Amino acid sequence: MGNTNGVTRFGVLAREVFSWDADIQWIALDDPGRRTQVEWRDPNTRPTAAVTRPEALTVDPLLLMLAEDPQDARSGGTRAGERDLRFVVLAYRHCAQVVARFGQYGYLNIGVCPAADAYRVGTRLAELLDRSAKVAG
Repeated sequence: MGNTNGVTRFGVLAREVFSWDADIQWIALDDPGRRTQVEWRDPNTRPTAAVTRPEALTVDPLLLMLAEDPQDARSGGTRAGERDLRFVVLAYRHCAQVVARFGQYGYLNIGVCPAADAYRVGTRLAELLDRSAKVAG
């Protein structure tokens, strides 16, 4: 599904995610040690790719730790094998963000229009990541 640097894999993933719903505005992959990869939808054209660090699109990974287990985040421990959290939805006035872990330290961030069904997007993302993990593992 991809090459060694992950760019091709991200492109394939982004195309699939954009095909789910016209209200999806962007998808970003933030993986520590690599530049954030972003694809966004221009309403007048097809999705366009970028490799950048748009601070407005990033989400603090501490948010995922707190959502997974607030007690664990305070104690500084990690229980990577016991995660039950599938995704988090952050709702803002201008958009909603669906955030899910990608690998051990990375995460995917999908931006949707406020009227979109962010829960449905999150559920589809979790299912896609589950299928990808089964194929890889």
